This record gives sequence, structure tokens and C-alpha cells, in this order.
Amino acid sequence: MSAEELKQGDTVGLKSGGPVMTIRWTQNENGEVEACCDWFDKSQKQETAVFPVSSLRKINL
Repeated sequence: MSAEELKQGDTVGLKSGGPVMTIRWTQNENGEVEACCDWFDKSQKQETAVFPVSSLRKINL
């Protein structure tokens, strides 16, 4: 998957599983496309992390 296929506001998940996340931004960092994602953990605390786009799958809600 490339940055052109993902944009701010898209919902995604890790290919390995986990929570549904929302993309905050994408960037090309030294040839590696990354996405900053937000989600809520089980206690409803907001979490944020940056993932390689290659590890994400788009989720249509």
C-alpha cells in the first residue's frame, strides 16, 4: 500500500491485528512511507503512533 492510497482521516488496522485506527498524517521518510495513527485503548485513552504504511490495511467502516 502506498501513501497515495491512504490519506488523513482513513481508517486502518495493522495487518497483524489490533484496534481500528485513524490516520492523522502520512509522510515519506527516507524512502519509507509512514502514517501517524490515532486510536483509543480499552480504557478509552487516546494513543498515537507512527507505522510503516506497508504494515497497514485499509478498513472500510
